[in-house]
Amino acid sequence: MPDILPAGPAAGTVVADRPPPPLLRLRRRARTHLRRALEEPGWLPLFTLGRLMPLRALAGRLRRPAALAGTVPATLFPGLDLPKALADLRGQGIVRGLALPAQVLAELLAAAEAMPCWGDADRAKPLDAAARQGLGACSPYVVGDYLETVGDIPMARRVAADPGLRALAAAYLGVPVPWLRRVRMWWSFTGTALPEARRAGFAQMFHYDLDDWRALKVFFYLTDTTAANGAHEFVRYSHRRRPLAMQLSPFKGCGEGAVRRAFPSADILTVTGPAGTGFAEDPFGLHRGTLVREGARLMLEVEYGVTRPKGGRGPYGAPDVGVR
Repeated sequence: MPDILPAGPAAGTVVADRPPPPLLRLRRRARTHLRRALEEPGWLPLFTLGRLMPLRALAGRLRRPAALAGTVPATLFPGLDLPKALADLRGQGIVRGLALPAQVLAELLAAAEAMPCWGDADRAKPLDAAARQGLGACSPYVVGDYLETVGDIPMARRVAADPGLRALAAAYLGVPVPWLRRVRMWWSFTGTALPEARRAGFAQMFHYDLDDWRALKVFFYLTDTTAANGAHEFVRYSHRRRPLAMQLSPFKGCGEGAVRRAFPSADILTVTGPAGTGFAEDPFGLHRGTLVREGARLMLEVEYGVTRPKGGRGPYGAPDVGVR
């Protein structure tokens, strides 16, 4: 089981109190947003209106809740209590207790060791195991992303296709079969020497996701993760309520100060745990990966949604699992 603890002001993470300047943020995202709006016409209404709580809630009510599965055969997580997990997700926006079996973890780690990743997701900057180990405490990269090659890892595909995870996603999203929108695996490197604005561009600031009208993300730590190793933080209940100013802002990210003024410290949770620790959350809730101050953290992410990805495949080479 992971540890989920309140992240008080002295939690030990070093993050920007303010997001990067607005003009820098607009310039960084404008080209990406324009290209996506042209390629996916349905994305623009989601991006502009999906951040408003009343419309978000309406989109959820338009979907009939899916019936919970009874006994889920062949799942990697036989101890998963679906009714409790569903209640936690609906209420708090996060659920824990999805520990990977030792053999699954071992196969994922072996694949990560054997395959190259790319520094800051730049295909011109491949990093093999030796290069990753040589980065030390002065890494020039925030992350090392496996991009679409994660789809070539049989065990990653098996985790994404797991009947237990899909049953939870179907019940939470209110669909008979959820769409698999993303499978991602990446390293987060020690970033104490990197500018805050650059780290913020790799989700190391509080933000929420607008990838779909309804979504569920499942994360697994593949390395031991403490508050010093880039622990994930989630703001409990923020998937259902947040200040109007945050809803009307053109940016999904916000500074730590704004979050702490809007939410009690007890609701800002830090998730730590040994390798294999897993948890699921509604990514519309505010969350972030904290600064890695020691070592490097390896994480696997699986995202389910209600909308079919463009071309039937999600980013990062998501396997075709759950396609209806």
